Amino acid sequence: MGCLVGILALFFLYLIFWGFSVSPVLGIFFLIIFFGGGIYFGNLDGKKQRGILKAKINKLHEMQTHLTDFTVSQKYQSYDIQSSILLDEERKKVCFIFAKTNSSEMYEYKDIIESEILEDGKTITTSSRSSQIGGAIIGGVLAGGVGAVVGGLSGKKSSEQEINKIDLKVVVNNTKSPIKIINFLTADVIDLNGKPFPIKKDNPKYKSAINSANHWHSLLSLLIKQDEPISLEKKQEIKVEPTRNLSVADEIKKLSDLLNQGLLTQDEFNRQKQKLLSS
Repeated sequence: MGCLVGILALFFLYLIFWGFSVSPVLGIFFLIIFFGGGIYFGNLDGKKQRGILKAKINKLHEMQTHLTDFTVSQKYQSYDIQSSILLDEERKKVCFIFAKTNSSEMYEYKDIIESEILEDGKTITTSSRSSQIGGAIIGGVLAGGVGAVVGGLSGKKSSEQEINKIDLKVVVNNTKSPIKIINFLTADVIDLNGKPFPIKKDNPKYKSAINSANHWHSLLSLLIKQDEPISLEKKQEIKVEPTRNLSVADEIKKLSDLLNQGLLTQDEFNRQKQKLLSS
């Protein structure tokens, strides 16, 4: 289709030059037809594209309304209008909707294995159950449970100054289809060769997209960490710590009783108390 349009454009340009070589009036006539036709067909193509876009949006919305036992608290509709990711904080579930396959997949927090931001297929930052998230979320602020996360992510950063795509890759506990891709940005301006024009990283469009991708990556990282099983060592620490604190409190009370009975001096009491608190 693009090749045919190019041939027609060249043909009309030839007619315009030929018309001007014969008569200025004929040249202007062909020029008016050329631009008038371009505007007409451009409007038709624009209406067609808007119609397709609206149909995709409506389809994702309709699929969302048919979800059962799922109340949407946060959602993101992909930039390419092919998929959506939704969160139900009350039921602790994540849902993926895919327009192309007309399907939806629902997972509990414990089934989210990994989250990864990709720029042109290259990993920018990743979080998984096997990794220590630690300082991955910078300035993270939660409002009302697992609410909006404000802040960026540390991790490996690309040195490229322009990109074509930003995707969020989510690995789930599904042996048949473990990888889910949610698109956050795609270069949609195409040159004459059919190649996309890259988007510069100082472009507000890029900044908005990477902020949204960071938000969802941070959110999924929190869900992974929140539902991660507590190790045996950690459980032992949790059990031992209250016992230790109670034991120290008992020892200090005994020392206080000895002090009150006159069996210890104030200095002896202070020294023994300090030893217990330091142990």
